[in-house]
Amino acid sequence: MAEVRLLNVNKRFGDVHAVKEMDLTIEDQEFLVMVGPSGCGKTTTLRMIAGLETVTEGEIYLGDRLINDVASRHRDVAVVFQNYALYPHMTVYNNMAYGLRRRKFPKDEIDRRIREAAEVLGITEFLARHPRQLSGGQQQRVALGRAIVRQPSAFLFDEPLSALDAKLRVQMRSELVKLHGRLQTTMIYVTHDQVEAMTMGDRIVVMKDGVVQQVGAPKEIYYQPANLFVAGFVGSPPMNFINCQLRREAGALRLTAPDLDLPIPDRYAAALQTYQKPEVILGLRPEDLHCEPVPGSERFPTVDMTVEVVEPLGFETILDLTTGHRNLTARVSPRIEPQESDRIPVMLDTDHMHLFDPDGGERLVG
Repeated sequence: MAEVRLLNVNKRFGDVHAVKEMDLTIEDQEFLVMVGPSGCGKTTTLRMIAGLETVTEGEIYLGDRLINDVASRHRDVAVVFQNYALYPHMTVYNNMAYGLRRRKFPKDEIDRRIREAAEVLGITEFLARHPRQLSGGQQQRVALGRAIVRQPSAFLFDEPLSALDAKLRVQMRSELVKLHGRLQTTMIYVTHDQVEAMTMGDRIVVMKDGVVQQVGAPKEIYYQPANLFVAGFVGSPPMNFINCQLRREAGALRLTAPDLDLPIPDRYAAALQTYQKPEVILGLRPEDLHCEPVPGSERFPTVDMTVEVVEPLGFETILDLTTGHRNLTARVSPRIEPQESDRIPVMLDTDHMHLFDPDGGERLVG
């Protein structure tokens, strides 16, 4: 049983409250990703699970075992770090064998585990080499192999791909997901890269300032963000936000702002009947700004906008747009080829709008 539970966990460094009242359960065999900006507390949380940081308050369980006071080496978890942490004077084989030798494993068992892990990771031919003779991706595989041979109850990853180039990061993301499928072991993965989080995790934990903002499956986090922070952090380019007035006219609800007057669909209006504030924040994903007709777009409100910047990415184009009062970002088909300074009509997909409380930032509808 490799379930990991954090119960009201707090971590303080002097006056800094780094992790605040965290209650979180990572299920057995789950791949959970913790994501957030630098300083949000995600790495500190991982280090508390690993035993590399003490818990100020609260309890951490691995299965049914309370591990607060258990030394790191006895916690039955394996940590893979950003910098690989390989011994430069040892061969790949000896790097992978080191931890097992310290635990007095039989020589033939060590050899079997190393060769099985090397086969899984495709590094058998590198076992006699030293780390300096390997590329960054190969060194990362060795670091993974060193963790795999321990056969721990849980793997902990601390931004393991951030030192790799963009192409290799994409490749290694896929390799890690496949590895999880083979090992069927609990994995907790820390990253600041929301693309990694969306493509790798069974569930995602979004953190800010030591506080968990939302926990959910990638699609839930993306399509139903709990608040303004999650909505703006998850997604690239990020969600567009517009401060609006909420008007009630003849029983119908509308959003108004300079150069903007939008009806609120009935299915959203029902959820706003008890909302009494005059302002809301409208959120629209860049893919919900259309520059060419799509099914149902004939009913979408249209706003004329000026193209400020065109970013062709091959499979899509990113447009930076302005109405004179605000800047918006659109993700459009590469068939759309506007030029900078062009004035173009943009349809706003109100069927996929998000509305947020401007005071607390909580999601109201969407």
